[in-house]
Amino acid sequence: MVRLISLSGSLLEHFAFFQNRKMLYFFVLSHFLNRKLVQLFWKMLRANIGRCASEAPDIS
Repeated sequence: MVRLISLSGSLLEHFAFFQNRKMLYFFVLSHFLNRKLVQLFWKMLRANIGRCASEAPDIS
């Protein structure tokens, strides 16, 4: 990522393909929302796996 930014010269050049500022805000917001959702999803998944493991009979 750092190499990509240094190659493009500046952040403004890097985000030049965003026509307007609203699109950039939406992109950043959705990026952070996605990270939060993924963290929440993994937390729920781990909780479910733990519960299933405790309820399941011991196979070994």
